[in-house]
Amino acid sequence: MSFLVVLIGVIADRLLPQLNEHRSEAWFQAAYHQLFQRLPRDASWPGLVLAAVAVLVPAFITWAAIWLVWEISPFVAYVLGLVVFIFMLGPRGLFSDLHALIDAERNADEAERDRLAALILAPHPVPPTSLERIRAVVTRMLVLAGRRLFSVIFWYVILGPAGAVLFRAADILRHRSDLDSDAAVEAAQRLYGLLEWAPSRLLAGSYALAGSFDEAMSERRAYYMECQGRFFEINEDILACTGRGALAFGDDTAGEVEELEATASLLFRALVIWLAVLALLSLLGWT
Repeated sequence: MSFLVVLIGVIADRLLPQLNEHRSEAWFQAAYHQLFQRLPRDASWPGLVLAAVAVLVPAFITWAAIWLVWEISPFVAYVLGLVVFIFMLGPRGLFSDLHALIDAERNADEAERDRLAALILAPHPVPPTSLERIRAVVTRMLVLAGRRLFSVIFWYVILGPAGAVLFRAADILRHRSDLDSDAAVEAAQRLYGLLEWAPSRLLAGSYALAGSFDEAMSERRAYYMECQGRFFEINEDILACTGRGALAFGDDTAGEVEELEATASLLFRALVIWLAVLALLSLLGWT
C-alpha cells in the first residue's frame, strides 16, 4: 500500500502545481511558536531535548490520529495518510518549479525567469551571468530534490505518515528564529542531518544509476578526498557533486534550456528507480 500512496502522491505533486498554493508551512510555524513560548528559556532545556520534543510531538500526533482513524475505517486511514504525504512534500512542487523555469527560458521571459531563479535559489543570491545562474539552479534542484521529495518518500516508507511529518518538522525546525541558543541551533541542524543521511545517500546513488555513472563516482570520490565535514553535515554536498557528475556537463555549455531539461530528466529517472524498487518491495510484502 505504501507504493500506491507514494505513486499517487508524486503524480499529484507533478501534475497539480496548484497544490503549491495550499501546501503551507504556516500551521507548523504557528505550532512551533506556541511551543517555544511555553518552554523555559534557560539552560534547563538542552538543545537536543528541545529539538527532539519539537520534532516528535507532531509526528506522535500524526501517528495517534492515523491509528484512531484506522480503528474506525482502514480505508479512510489510508486516504488520510495519502493527504498527509502529499502535504509533507514541497512545500513547492519540485518538477512544477523546474518546468516553469524551462518554459520561461524557452520563451525568453526574463522577468519570470529571474523570479523563479530567485525563488529556487533563496536565500542565496542569483548569480549575475546566465551560465552561473543556470549552474546554480541545477545544483540547487539536485539538492532540493532530496528535501522536497525523496527524503519524504523514504521516511514515509519507513515510518508511514508519521515519518513524513517527522522529516518535514525537522526541516522546518532548523530554520526557526526561536532557536536562540547555539546549542539548540546545532541540535536542530544535527537532527535534520541525521534524518537526511540515509535518503541522501540513496538519492546520490540513484543519480549515478540514472546518469553518467563513471562521472558521478569520480566527482564523489574527488569530493571525499577534500571533505572535512562530519557525515551528517555533508548530505547536500554529496547530492550536488554526484548529481553534477551524473549530468556530465563538465566545462561545456549545452545551453540554458538543454541543461535544465537534462536536470529534469535525471530527476525523473531517479524517481522511476525509486518507484521501481518500492514496487518490488511491495510485491515481496516488505512495505
